[in-house]
Amino acid sequence: FRVLTYNVHQCVGTDRHRSVERVAEVIRHHAPDVVCLQEVVWHEHDVLEHAQPRHLADLIGLPHGAAGLYRNLKGGAWGNVTLSRFPVHEAETVDLSLRVRLRRTRGALYTQLHVDGRHVHLFNLHFGLAGFERRSQMGTLLDRADELAPHGAPVVLAGDTNDWRNRLVRGDLAAAGFVAGNCTASDP
Repeated sequence: FRVLTYNVHQCVGTDRHRSVERVAEVIRHHAPDVVCLQEVVWHEHDVLEHAQPRHLADLIGLPHGAAGLYRNLKGGAWGNVTLSRFPVHEAETVDLSLRVRLRRTRGALYTQLHVDGRHVHLFNLHFGLAGFERRSQMGTLLDRADELAPHGAPVVLAGDTNDWRNRLVRGDLAAAGFVAGNCTASDP
C-alpha cells in the first residue's frame, strides 16, 4: 500500500511554468496506489477533461478519487484531491480554517477506501504556516478522525503539514498513537 503526497502548487514548477503533464510524470514515476495532492486548481471556464483534478486522474491512471475544493479563487477554487487504485466509499471535506485575520482557508479531504477487504480512513491535509495554526488544525483533524473511523480501524494522515521540524509527528501524532511512515520530501 504505497501512498504519495504532493503539494502541486497549482501545477506550477520552480521554473514558473504550469504543467499538469510534468506533475503527472513525477507521480507515475513513484507508482503510488494512492496519491494525496494539495493545491489542485479548478477554474469554472475549464472544460471538464482539462480541469486539473480530472486531467491529473486521467494522466496518472488511478481510476478512483475525490476532490475537496475548499478555497475560492477568482473564477474557480482549489483544494485537495485524492486519487486511488482502490474504490472510494465515502468522501468529505473537513474545514481546518482558523477564523483569525490573515489566515488562509485550509482543509483536509477525508476518503474511506476499500483496500483488500478492509476500510482504510485516509485524510489528505494541508495545514497552515504558523505553529499555533498547525497545532489547532491537528487537534481538529484528530477529533474528526475519532468521529469517522471506528476504534482500531486503519487511519492514514498524509499531506502538506508545513511542519518542517516534525513537531507534530513527535508531539500530537505520537501522543494519539500514530507512527510516522517512510517519508521523503522533494519540490516539484
